[in-house]
Amino acid sequence: MLCATAMTSPPPLHPKILGDLRSAASPAALAEVTQALARAAAALEDDRPDEALPPALEVKRRVPRSRHGREILGLVYYRLGRFPEAVAELRAYRRMSGDSGRDVVLADAERAVGKTGDASRRLEAVVADPAVGEDERTEARIVLAAIEADAGRFDEARATLGRGPVEPRRLEEHHLRLWYALGDVEERAGRPDDARRWFEKVNSAEPGWGDAAEKLKRLRRRRGG
Repeated sequence: MLCATAMTSPPPLHPKILGDLRSAASPAALAEVTQALARAAAALEDDRPDEALPPALEVKRRVPRSRHGREILGLVYYRLGRFPEAVAELRAYRRMSGDSGRDVVLADAERAVGKTGDASRRLEAVVADPAVGEDERTEARIVLAAIEADAGRFDEARATLGRGPVEPRRLEEHHLRLWYALGDVEERAGRPDDARRWFEKVNSAEPGWGDAAEKLKRLRRRRGG
């Protein structure tokens, strides 16, 4: 959690983050660094990573030992698609904090830069951790399956996703992402009928979610119906 309250401009930072800044920043720099990190966090949570980058970089320049400053900078780089930088910053956060809460994002960035072995090991640890929530475990399975599919191991990818909550009692965002991932794997594996079934499931549950409707149209045109 980056902030203790709903988004305003800028929001107060979580007490844990404030404590980190107090231990890392000089008293003279503390107020300005706190404001910069609050601006970065607000912009990031409001889906404005371009605006989050300058204050996040300012925090790193002034307090490089702030683990949460490195965390937010890593997340900003990830959202911008600057994956090598995201890997470097999120690994620094992991090393400095010992916290595994960003491991799925870190693994996805590692996957993007070709470090698939590191990513797979990290994701397998998340999946096996009994303390991890269903949503995070599902996200880990999605990224792990993407690595397997990228290597042409479609049966493994399908099995990885199939161990997730495919038939949930209560629908949440990560279930839609799981169904979509299953559709994507089936399409890449050359199984359009199976792919269509998963995209239909997504579209029926949440019309307009992502590009599931567009994928359905394309698959139906390919089938001729």
